[in-house]
Amino acid sequence: MTTPTKIGRYDIKAELGRGGMATVYRAYDPSFEREVAIKVLPPELTHDPQFRDRFRREIKTIASLEHPAIVPVYDVGEEDGVPYFVMRYMPGGSLTQWIEKGKFSMEDAARIIERLASALAYAHKNGLIHRDLKPDNILFDNNGDPFISDFGVAKITDSATNMTGSGIIGTPAYMSPEQAQGEHVDNRTDIYGLGVIIFQMLSGEQPYEATTPMGVAVKHITDPVPEILKINPGLPAEADTIIKTAMAKDPSLRYQTATEQPAHQSRCRPRRRLQRERGPRRNAQARGRKLEAPRLLPRPAVAATRASSSAARRWFSCFLQLVECSSEARCWRRLLRQPCRRQPRLP
Repeated sequence: MTTPTKIGRYDIKAELGRGGMATVYRAYDPSFEREVAIKVLPPELTHDPQFRDRFRREIKTIASLEHPAIVPVYDVGEEDGVPYFVMRYMPGGSLTQWIEKGKFSMEDAARIIERLASALAYAHKNGLIHRDLKPDNILFDNNGDPFISDFGVAKITDSATNMTGSGIIGTPAYMSPEQAQGEHVDNRTDIYGLGVIIFQMLSGEQPYEATTPMGVAVKHITDPVPEILKINPGLPAEADTIIKTAMAKDPSLRYQTATEQPAHQSRCRPRRRLQRERGPRRNAQARGRKLEAPRLLPRPAVAATRASSSAARRWFSCFLQLVECSSEARCWRRLLRQPCRRQPRLP
């Protein structure tokens, strides 16, 4: 299939990806002079006479989502009877590409998951379930901030196409057990998918592997959650608890809301708070410098210092305002506020 040169008013620049549910193009919008991403759904979906109405209804719901971690939808239309919708272009790549570069640290994974969980909680509150949460649908901007894309696309295509022909929609490697069995799904299906993503971010591999997609789906139903500490022993023990809770086979045993998991994860990071308190010394050591504590002055020097302390404090206060972002400055500000230590009187 050749890449089109134009879709609607948009000039096609390149194909970004192709899958069973859609083809994505990078395009240019001349009206607003910006780059966009266009997702074109498969032509076979148009065989359903009710699909166009359902597509427009669902895409309007998706476009109404306004959250800083959800890729916004700009436009929707049809080209030669084939539906498409236009999204913000995310130049930072997908989480899949980031995972291929190596494992994430617990701290970096927590930063990303906290932002994604907030977006999921917002969507769930508005009655939308993603149903196909996976690294390919997590995109990054130029600042490295993650965004969730393709909300509701699995639901839009639900009655028109599926993976197995048996009503199962989604990606087998990230399916919850109830989704793999074609049962009713709710927000906890997305929480399971988020747990699989966390496992992959921290270990560099998916929790289950098989020779066929259906084999992977069966393992999500029957096999216990793998021990991530055997794959990455450097992780804290709480990482295993977080993943096993998010990926519990029984939905009632999982985190019940998307924000419970990152809250649990943040409580498992006491070291970070301690390091933040000792930030100036730690940062100085990282740069190869030694941060020395102020030494006690001889008695004559103490008297001289007291005489000019008021002017020195005012000058140093102005100086600290200029370098407020420096951790060393904040450290010396705290030292400056301490009362001057008296020297013992000599006999």
